[in-house]
Amino acid sequence: MIDILGPDNFDDEVLSVLERLSKGVRGSGDLHDQDMVALKKGSESFAVRRTKTQLNIMVSQEPEAYRASNGRICRYPQQSSLTYELDEPETDRILAQKIRDEAHKLKGISHSQKPLTLPDYHYRKGVQPEVYLEMRLKSATSLAIYHVMSSLRSSRLALFRHLEGEVAAMERMQLHWHIEKNIEAMT
Repeated sequence: MIDILGPDNFDDEVLSVLERLSKGVRGSGDLHDQDMVALKKGSESFAVRRTKTQLNIMVSQEPEAYRASNGRICRYPQQSSLTYELDEPETDRILAQKIRDEAHKLKGISHSQKPLTLPDYHYRKGVQPEVYLEMRLKSATSLAIYHVMSSLRSSRLALFRHLEGEVAAMERMQLHWHIEKNIEAMT
């Protein structure tokens, strides 16, 4: 028999956090570090984590319990990685490396819109504010690099949108009809 988990499965501490958060009243709807601890503790008793290897061992021990309606035994397939050459032109490879080199000069500060404060969790762990700041600056740089390189993987338009903004990218790609449509939607 399978039990459906409902709020009555949580202890009073978790229920009070959920109730306060569901109200959404300014000030009382904020999630605090102690709330996270209570919620994590409350949900851990319901979470079952297994690795693919563990699940396959379970299937091997009791294959009939994991048989699908079509008769097939369900297990995670063996993975075999394959690599292949893209055969892109050497000029593209050189250009991509130049872009990566330039991306490493980015700071990524534009992603930090909120005031930076040391979270209680890090404070309790003894993390100094200077160390936390350095950690956030490094992650901002890494995120900026990721966005540029991700844009390269998707399309020229996506890269130009990231570097120049929506309108400039649309003009560069000669998509003027789309610019007018977007401007109308923004007003």
